[in-house]
Formats: sequence, structure tokens, C-alpha cells
Amino acid sequence: MKRLSILFVAASILLVASCSPETFSMNIEMRYPSRSGIDLTRKSMAVVAVDSGDASDTTFMSAVAEGFATKMEEEYYGGKSVIDIYRVPSISGSSVKSFAQDLIMDTNRDVVFLFDRTEFGGIATGDRKQNRLATNPDSAYITDAALPFRLKMSVYNSLDTLDKVYSYSGASSVRCNVYNDGTSTAVERNIWDSSVSEAVKVGSRAAANFLNTWKTETYTFYYFETLSSDWDEASQAAYEYRWTDAVRKWTSIFKNSSDSRKKACAAYDIATACYMLEEYPLALQWLDMADSLCSLSLSPGLRKRINSRIQ
Repeated sequence: MKRLSILFVAASILLVASCSPETFSMNIEMRYPSRSGIDLTRKSMAVVAVDSGDASDTTFMSAVAEGFATKMEEEYYGGKSVIDIYRVPSISGSSVKSFAQDLIMDTNRDVVFLFDRTEFGGIATGDRKQNRLATNPDSAYITDAALPFRLKMSVYNSLDTLDKVYSYSGASSVRCNVYNDGTSTAVERNIWDSSVSEAVKVGSRAAANFLNTWKTETYTFYYFETLSSDWDEASQAAYEYRWTDAVRKWTSIFKNSSDSRKKACAAYDIATACYMLEEYPLALQWLDMADSLCSLSLSPGLRKRINSRIQ
């Protein structure tokens, strides 16, 4: 009898242990809104370049808009060319806000980036050297030149509850080698074409303020040691960032389990995976489900994170 009692106690201890959830944690790089504070995730965009109609101004602004759009496409659309660029001579008689709203209505875009007419300073020239490879008198010399400018940008996000236009500006200069015939008028005339590649870089740098920011955060998941491999497979999928596969496994556990604690833990894990997939309302629904089944110590922290994304 004594031996049977010991075996019974040992079996009871194992049974209690198997009913208690364990946890594992992961450090994950999480996406946050850009330094500008504007959240552009899953939003469609359009870029507008306002120029004077002068060929030189048009060349420069077209390159800036192209550089900006390309950088934003790399960040938000995997490099796909999906951002339309519109060039307009002016928006006179219309505020930036009303112009952007009209464009949004016409194009079904969410956010409009508008580059206003660029203010240019006087061209500064530096060293001039002879182009020994020149075959044309118009390119007999190469002059180091700088073109000062002030860039002004307005941003209107139609999904922003504040319904306001955000304005940005900055001054800099582009430096380039200008091929010319040795006269200052030729330098002034040719600098626009020579500055195109640098203007593209200006647009790319302007986009930096609107790129995602990233923070490393720790997230914890529940799992159970059972005879079934479901919990292990779900945990492995999460560890490999295969969130959709993890959700599928945890959902199966949730549906097939009769244990309220296991169902709650599975629902919590699903909520966390939905959060990773940026499905915040769905994440909140699953967390509500978890809380309705069982009180979990990790739940308040996850709820705070979800609510911060929804607000």
C-alpha cells in the first residue's frame, strides 16, 4: 500500500504540472510610425510636384519627386512602382488641403505628399578644369558647381482624425560637375541636367523622415507540455515568425480543447500573433476571448500594446 501511495502522489504531481502553462519569450523587431509621427502602414500614397513651368525647375523637381517616391515604394511596397507622381504648375486659388482632398477623391489615395515650388539661390562655381576627352566644344570644360535650394513639403493624410496639413522645409545644396564651354552662362544653363542624379538623392533623403522606425521588444507566449505535438508545432512556427501557421495551430488547439485554461492560453497566443500581423481589432477580440475563459497574468500587458495601436 505504501508503494501504491507513493506512485499515486507522483502521478498527481505530474498531472498538476501538465495542467499548468509554461512560457517562452522572443525579442522581436516591431514596426512603429515614422519620425514624422505619421503612420503610413497600409496606406496608399500620391506625390505632387509643383513647379514654375520653367524647364530647369521642372527637371529638378521631377527628379526630387522621383527619388522620394522610389524610396517610399522600397519601404512600404517592396519596391513595386505603385506611387503616382503628379506635376502641376500651381495650386493657386486652392489651399493645399482642398487641393489634396480633391486629388484624393479623384485618385482614391489615402495620403498626398506635395512638394511646393523650390526656391533656388545663386549658383556657386568652384574649380574648372579642361575636359581632355571632350569631342564637342560645349563640353570642353568641367566646372565644380553648387546649387543652393530650399525645399518645402506638405503632407495631408485623409485618415488622420486631426484632419490637418503637416508642413516641412529644409535648405541645402547639390554639388555636381557641370560640362560647359568655359562660360558662366553655359554653367548656369547646364547645371540643371547635371544635377538630376543629385536631385534624386535629395528626394530620397526627404523620404527618410517618413520611413518606419523599429524597436526591439520582448513578447511572451504560453504553451503546454502534452503528448500531442500541437503546442510544440505552434511554438516552432512562432519562433520562425510564421505567424499565420502559428495561428492555424493555436486555433486547432482552441477548438479541440475542453480545458478552459488551455483554451485561454491558445486564445492569448492567437491574439499575440494577430498583433504581429497588424490585425489589431482581431487581436483584441481574441484577447477578450482569453480573458473570458481564464485570468492570465500576461493579458494586461498585451491589451495595453494592442490599445496603443488602435488609438
